[in-house]
Amino acid sequence: MKISPSIHSHSFIDAQRQNRRRRYSLSSPQLFESRADTSLHHSDTLSTKIHSISSNSNLLFPSNETDAEKYDILSKLNTGAYGSSYLIRDSNDGQIYLLKRIDDSLPDRFRQRLWEERRLLGCLKSNYILPLISAYTDTQHHCFSMKFEYINGITLLQLLRRFRWFEESVVAFYSAQIVLAFEYFHELNLIYRNLKLETILLTDHGYIKLSDFAFTRLLPSHTSSTHSIVGVPDLMPPEMLLGQSYSFSVDWWQLGIAMFEMLTSYSPFYASSMMQTHENVLCNHRAKFPLRLSSSVKSTCRLLLQPNVKKRLGCSII
Repeated sequence: MKISPSIHSHSFIDAQRQNRRRRYSLSSPQLFESRADTSLHHSDTLSTKIHSISSNSNLLFPSNETDAEKYDILSKLNTGAYGSSYLIRDSNDGQIYLLKRIDDSLPDRFRQRLWEERRLLGCLKSNYILPLISAYTDTQHHCFSMKFEYINGITLLQLLRRFRWFEESVVAFYSAQIVLAFEYFHELNLIYRNLKLETILLTDHGYIKLSDFAFTRLLPSHTSSTHSIVGVPDLMPPEMLLGQSYSFSVDWWQLGIAMFEMLTSYSPFYASSMMQTHENVLCNHRAKFPLRLSSSVKSTCRLLLQPNVKKRLGCSII
């Protein structure tokens, strides 16, 4: 029997929400006064904790002279402008981890983002986030090191390249998990701002883990907003390109782009130049949908890629 994408995603979300509420009530009953305000109390407590953590680098990345000698590097995964990622084996437990080294010569503007990322990852606990195991200053290699749980899988972008495009039920399954991750972030007043297929990791069982929180922003309150322009230009929504204030609307726009790319294998606003891409976004000149797509999935994408924030799907979710 063919599963309806909309039914599949909604039932998955409902089941996961129930599981999350049950875990909260079983694991930390002392935090909550009643079932009705369980989610609210949890988000308030965690959000306060994130705000209270110092951004002092000595606290976020304590000096550790010995950790560099406690693992073996198996392979280098990639190299960026200010650091590299490695696959390592811990000498103590024999487990494989992902090690991210960031040069201590990092410019101040990027250094502040690193502090924020470290501060957030020390508090966030979700099935849909790549867990941070430890972070420290490696004086031997003149870098800041972050050790993550290793996911023996691939990114959603790598998987898409194998299949060219995904069936609607598959897109619904991945999108439902992203929605749950966003609900968790937004309850804590966090804007992710970095959703793209290459930051979505897949476990052996096909579930997602979001990575790279360099652009994540913690707002003072749920009604607050920001004006900063960050992230990949292709993924910026109209309100960001126009320099307008925004909050969680950015995440829902980027979910729309991710869904479109999974369904078609191409970006909805792509053009040969960045200027033309931005013009396509601002004028809502979106690529056409393939004829094989259902009206319901096309409608969902259109609503997520709605230029008017007040009409955009997801922006009313709290």
